[in-house]
Amino acid sequence: MLGLFSPFRHEIPNYLGYDILRFRNHIRFLEVVVNREGEQNGICPLYFDGLTNTFEELPKPTDSQIEKYYSKVKQLNLLITKIKKQNKQIKYSKIIKIWKNIL
Repeated sequence: MLGLFSPFRHEIPNYLGYDILRFRNHIRFLEVVVNREGEQNGICPLYFDGLTNTFEELPKPTDSQIEKYYSKVKQLNLLITKIKKQNKQIKYSKIIKIWKNIL
């Protein structure tokens, strides 16, 4: 049995070494709750992009590659802020196209 956990929803600032305050709602943890042998606690950290509904496995929190994901989150938040400031009705497909160009 598998489960997805979002520490941001529970206002947890740091989880397994990951800075949840920087990831905000863009991190999930895939957890093996129980397998066939009854074993537990297999955890895989995932970057979650809700805009495109995709997951990507994250490196360890001490790995230098983690900055790439912090940067993605920052760019996405800037994009959302820009759209809100324009206060225009923008088609969802156009937002996704802009975001994919950023990636």
